[in-house]
Amino acid sequence: MAGFFVSCDDKDKKPEPPKVTMKANPAEVTVNVDATAQVTITGGVEPLKVVSDDEKIATATIKKSEDATRAFTSVNAKELTHVVTVKGVKEGTAKLKVTGAKNTTPLTIPVTVKPAAPKDK
Repeated sequence: MAGFFVSCDDKDKKPEPPKVTMKANPAEVTVNVDATAQVTITGGVEPLKVVSDDEKIATATIKKSEDATRAFTSVNAKELTHVVTVKGVKEGTAKLKVTGAKNTTPLTIPVTVKPAAPKDK
C-alpha cells in the first residue's frame, strides 16, 4: 500500500515583518476655529499620510520635518519625524488618522475644536 503524508508545517510560510509604530506628541490636539496646531509624529514607514474623519471640523496636512531630514541622513539617525499641521474649521471633535507604508500601525489623534479666540481691538 503506497501513500504520502502532507504536513502543514510553518517552515514554508514567510515570517511577517514586525509592525512599525508611530508616536504623536501631543497625543491629543485642542485648537481654536481658524487657528492651527502642530503635532510631531515619530516613527512609521514613508510615505506617511493623514486624513481627518470630518474635514468640516478639522483639516490636516503632513510633511517631513526639516530637522528630521538632516538628522535622518546622519549615521546616528533612529526615527523619521514628520509634522502634522491641524487647522480648526468649526467647533466640534474629529479624529485624524495617520498611516504609513507597509507594516506601519495606523495612529489616531483626537482633535477638539473650540470657538475662535476673541480678536484684539
